[in-house]
Amino acid sequence: MIARILAPLVLSACMSQAGEPGLTTVSHQGAMPAETINMVRRAAGRSPVRESAGADRAARRHARDLARNGGRGHRGSDGSTHSQRLRAEGCGRGVENVAWGIPSSRQVISAWMDSPAHRHNLLWPEAAVYGMARAGDRWVLVLSEGC
Repeated sequence: MIARILAPLVLSACMSQAGEPGLTTVSHQGAMPAETINMVRRAAGRSPVRESAGADRAARRHARDLARNGGRGHRGSDGSTHSQRLRAEGCGRGVENVAWGIPSSRQVISAWMDSPAHRHNLLWPEAAVYGMARAGDRWVLVLSEGC
C-alpha cells in the first residue's frame, strides 16, 4: 500500500538551527492534520503541537510559490529558505517537509512517516507549533519551536 502511495510522489525534507484557486489551508478541511501529527508524535513519546497562524502563513507562502512556479524543493523562487519564511512570520527555529502528488493530508503525513528524514522532522523534539498548506498538488508542513 505504501509503495503505491510513494511511487507517484516525491518528498523533500529540510531542517535548520487563502484566496487563491488551488490553495488550501489544510487544517480547515476534513480531519484535522493536528490529530494525525499528534498521534504519531505521542506514539514516539513527543509532545503534541498546536496550529499556529504564523506557521500556517509560512506554509501557505511556500505552497503557493511552489504551485505557481512548478517548484519542488525548499528554496523559494525568491531564494528564501524555510528559516527565513518562518522568521518573517515571527516564528523561531523550525523544520519543513514538502511533497507533491498525494491526494490527502492523512496520506501525505503517512508518506512522511515512512521517510527517515521526514519522520525526523515530524518528530522534532523542539516543535511546539505547526502550519500546513496545500496549493494544487504541492504540500508544505512547517514545525517551529514557537511563533
